[in-house]
Amino acid sequence: HASQRIHDKLLAAGFDSHLVRPLEAHTLVREIEQATTTAASPAMQTPASAPIDAPIFDLPSALGHVGGQDGLLKVVIEAFACDWTAKRQQLVTAVASGDNSAVYEATHSLAGGAANVGAMVVGKLARRFCSLAADGALELRKEIVTALDAEVLRFFAKAQSHWNGALSLAA
Repeated sequence: HASQRIHDKLLAAGFDSHLVRPLEAHTLVREIEQATTTAASPAMQTPASAPIDAPIFDLPSALGHVGGQDGLLKVVIEAFACDWTAKRQQLVTAVASGDNSAVYEATHSLAGGAANVGAMVVGKLARRFCSLAADGALELRKEIVTALDAEVLRFFAKAQSHWNGALSLAA
């Protein structure tokens, strides 16, 4: 069913919930109560620290983007490493200046690149920050670069292990 596919895609992208029209009053009330209870919780996690249920390196997905060619994937991941260096600098500058538009642009681009190389956690985290930037709600700006740095490093470590350390990740 189409609405179930949309619902699943939204949840996979990091949304907490999804409602469809026509709205039923009891469903809306339940969702609002659940959201406000979660928001009031003292153990509420930040967008950067909330767990992401995804593989760090989804090799089958990444190979699917390059026609199953392992050598080509290696080259694409090396290019992603160079792009990450540039995107990271854009992000640092955007965060320092409070430019939500530039944060959105950098994280949106990073999310797309991450999907192409199978960096699923990086992609989902980038989409979270992209959504926050689009909403103008980036009060946790300092976390963005730190969280993405950590996940990008975890991804590169997994990718390196696939190629027995033969990836060239220097920018």
